[in-house]
Amino acid sequence: MGYEWQPIFRMVPDDGPEQVIVLRSSLTDVGGPGRIRLAYRPVFTRAEDVNRRLAFQRFGFRAAVGIAAEVATMADQAALATILSRLHSDQWRIYLSLDGGVVEREVELASNSGPDAIAGKVSVGASFELGLEAIDLIDTIPAMMTDPGGGVELVQNGSFDHWTAATNAQAWAESATGGTINQDAAQQRTGLACMRMDRTGAGTILVDQDGLVLGLSAARLARLQVAVKGSASSAAILKVQLYNNTRALTLSSTGTWEQDVSGPYAIVAPLTTSYVLHELEFRVPTTFAKTDSYKVAVFRTDGTVGLSIYVDDLSIRYPVLGVGVATW
Repeated sequence: MGYEWQPIFRMVPDDGPEQVIVLRSSLTDVGGPGRIRLAYRPVFTRAEDVNRRLAFQRFGFRAAVGIAAEVATMADQAALATILSRLHSDQWRIYLSLDGGVVEREVELASNSGPDAIAGKVSVGASFELGLEAIDLIDTIPAMMTDPGGGVELVQNGSFDHWTAATNAQAWAESATGGTINQDAAQQRTGLACMRMDRTGAGTILVDQDGLVLGLSAARLARLQVAVKGSASSAAILKVQLYNNTRALTLSSTGTWEQDVSGPYAIVAPLTTSYVLHELEFRVPTTFAKTDSYKVAVFRTDGTVGLSIYVDDLSIRYPVLGVGVATW
């Protein structure tokens, strides 16, 4: 069973905005730390009774993490220096995640070393090591691999189970000058119903939820999903857009954020006659705030009269554990 760690430091000052450092993107020389060691150290006291039998009082486990990195550029070293300085300051609280942001633990600095010349040659680069300990104890040691579904649902009625009328999905605004938006209780993938988009002529067919405060942070991974099928197979004509109103940036299908309100699209789905679940895992940039406003929209962009598109199980879940990523 293979696995990987995705360490992220979230640093919160007594006064001012938090700072997030994702080691995979900050340590560009080798794409992240070279080695991570995790141990769960039992915390207990022990004594001998009058018969010399051992008696224990057990309190739990303390997570201890060792992070080793090799750097060849000053930018990479600056990221490590920032983390070390914040760890050694009384004005900052430091939270570490090893699983891409799903489980965070407040940590303190236990040890550090470096810079040490790699292979004794300063021209090659320098190595650093940080030793960290979790402030709080845990009762049990967690399993490393868990269901990557997880997270909290951020979209209202993405199941399209609830309708205020047969042509009005609850929580969704509609623009359907080129067709109709309909409840369909026979073609759903799950639940009670799905949304059916029918083309009758030229014009727009879309639904959206606007002004959503999703609370997304660069320290954590989110997952966008939607299930789509058609009454017949077709090219990619169903599109899902996630737009940050505050930053005027749109999520692309590669997970980047771009300045184009008319595109790109996070998901572009071709049609088959059976449901296909499309998904995109993404993060927001560190410049985004948790209070930013978003719009999620579902578009039909073709002109094929008589073709029905069925949409179900639209979801933004956060935070989620990435596939193959271990937790702690």
